[in-house]
Amino acid sequence: MIFIYAFEEHSAYLPLVKPFFRKWKGGKIMTVTSTITLRNAWSTPFRAKAMGLAARYKTLFRDFPHLSVIPVTEEIAERAAWLRASRSTRSKPPIAIQLATA
Repeated sequence: MIFIYAFEEHSAYLPLVKPFFRKWKGGKIMTVTSTITLRNAWSTPFRAKAMGLAARYKTLFRDFPHLSVIPVTEEIAERAAWLRASRSTRSKPPIAIQLATA
């Protein structure tokens, strides 16, 4: 997940995601993600009881420029189901929801 790689400065992936974040933060691209991203990002800090890190993620998703976090609606759920049903390589539900949100 690009947010985790960038925010936690993952040594293997940070060089790959840094250019994307620079363009994004600079307003050259707009980004949309679903609330599933929040679940993914918060899972590890909650499991580790690292509430400070969880709070930093909350601030990141709330305040990051040019980012819209969209709740999973009935329409998105329907699109995700259609994507899962129509693909020969069936996406896992969270991935289908992310695709449907986009």
